[in-house]
Formats: sequence, structure tokens, C-alpha cells
Amino acid sequence: MKNKTFYSSLIISTFLLTGSAFALVDYSESSAPAAPTKRKARPIKINKSPSNSLRSSAPQRSSAGSSFGEFSFGTGYQSNNIEVGDRTGKVDSWHFDGHFQTNYGFYLNASHYMASSESETLAVNSGSQQGNPKALIGFNWLRFGSGADAGTIDIIAGASFGQTGSDFASSRTDKIFGIETTKKIASMVLGFGYEYRITGTPSNTEELTIGNIQKIYAILGWMATPDIRFSFEGGTYKIGEAAGNNSLEEKTSFGYVAPKVHLGISPFVSLDLGAIFRSKRLKNEDLVDARLYDLKGAYGSSILAGLSLSM
Repeated sequence: MKNKTFYSSLIISTFLLTGSAFALVDYSESSAPAAPTKRKARPIKINKSPSNSLRSSAPQRSSAGSSFGEFSFGTGYQSNNIEVGDRTGKVDSWHFDGHFQTNYGFYLNASHYMASSESETLAVNSGSQQGNPKALIGFNWLRFGSGADAGTIDIIAGASFGQTGSDFASSRTDKIFGIETTKKIASMVLGFGYEYRITGTPSNTEELTIGNIQKIYAILGWMATPDIRFSFEGGTYKIGEAAGNNSLEEKTSFGYVAPKVHLGISPFVSLDLGAIFRSKRLKNEDLVDARLYDLKGAYGSSILAGLSLSM
């Protein structure tokens, strides 16, 4: 009887230990997700590689572009009301302006325009005609102050190139020299400038020969908000007399004022709206034959609208 009880206990103990051993093995296998974790980690590393390479290459391109300087380009439409004696009419013109400020102490300006008119007293051809292209180089001669109190003095030199066969461009080539100074005052900028133009001899015999041109101007700019800026420019031109046939016999002068508003429509593009008002009329009506359409307010008032791109 005792032997039966001993064997029964031994059999029951064996089954219990075996069940416990199987339970331990099953538990260890289900609670060790080591293999799936390693498989998920690999694709994460692969996905990071392309994004890192793109981010590292972008700064290289931007730094290379910024090492040369800043570039801006503007184009606009201008409607001019010509009122000089018996010669009246409307002249429509398209203007193109480029500015490149280098990081080496100088900048470049280039401008050109195309004009047309249906007035027979102003143009023989009613189609679009060339204007005088202009190129200037400015030397950043002096910089003083910083931030909101910065100031500049620049020396300018360049030329206006003659065009033949156009009713809205002079056939002479003029040399241009000038000096300009600006000063920041908080959110405002105040500037003064002087320009001296040595006029050449026109190749067209029907064109009026004039003396040298002097320009004195002042500019006031104000940033109302980061997206809204205002500017106001006023100046006077003095034109000297010349010798010879079909030439200006006495000095003459005229003035202008030019308000403008700049509306930012994106970080790089702005809409420019403005006008040019003649503040002093020409005393000599023959100056229309000198074809001074590139001078602000020479023959009348005008309105303008355009777009500017900076980068």
C-alpha cells in the first residue's frame, strides 16, 4: 500500500515538473521580440540618409550665391503726358531696371526703356521704339555706423548710350558722374545726390545740341511695415547752352517730385506704384528736340506701375 502511494506521488510530481518546464519555455519565446525590433531599425536609417544629404547640399548652394552679393530686377509701365507748347500727346513706355550689389565694395546698375506714341507731333512712327540704355557702376567709398544708424557715401560713374532711328532716344552718348550719400534714421532713410552728365554730340542733325546736364536730388524713404514702404524723391535739372547750329542758346532748368509706394506681395516680389509730377515747367520749348525722355519730369507728369524682384 505504501509502495502504491509512493509510486503515485512520483508520477504526479513528474507531470507537474514537466508542465512547469514547458510553461517556462513558451513564456521565454513569446516575450523576446528581438528580431522584429532589429528589422524595423534598418529602414529608419535608410530614410534619414537622403534627407540629410539634401539639407547639407542646400546651404552650400545658398552660401555660394550670397558670397557674390544681392541682385534685384524691376520692370514697369509708365504713361507720360507730354505738354510742351504746341507739342502735346501721350507717350507709353516700358522700363527695365537691374541692380547688383556685390560684396566687394561696388554695385552695378543697368536700365533701358521702350516707348511709343500715336501723337504725330511727337513721333513719326507710332510703333514701339528704342530708348537710351544706361549703365552705371557705384563704388561704396565710405561706410559709417551700423544697424539703424548706418550711413553711406557712394561715387558713381557710367554712360547713357546713343540710339539712332528712334523718336524717343537721343543719338548722342553721354558720360555720367555723381556722388550719393544716404543715412538711416530708425525706420527712415534720407539720401542726397548730385549727378553731372557730360553730353556728347548727336549724330542726328535734326536733334537739338545741348550743353552739360546737372542734377541735384533728395530721397526720403520710410518703412511703415515689413510689407509696406514709401519713398519720396524731389530734384532739379539744369541744362547748359551749346554752340553751333540747331543748339540750345541759353541755360534752362526744370524740377520734379516723385512719390512711390512699394507693396510686398511675397518675400522676394513687390508691387510698385507711383507718379512723377513736374514742379517747374520748361522755359524753352525746343528742348523736345533734344529727346530727354530719360530725365524725370522733363516734358510732363506721368504715372507708373511695376513689379520688382530681389534675391
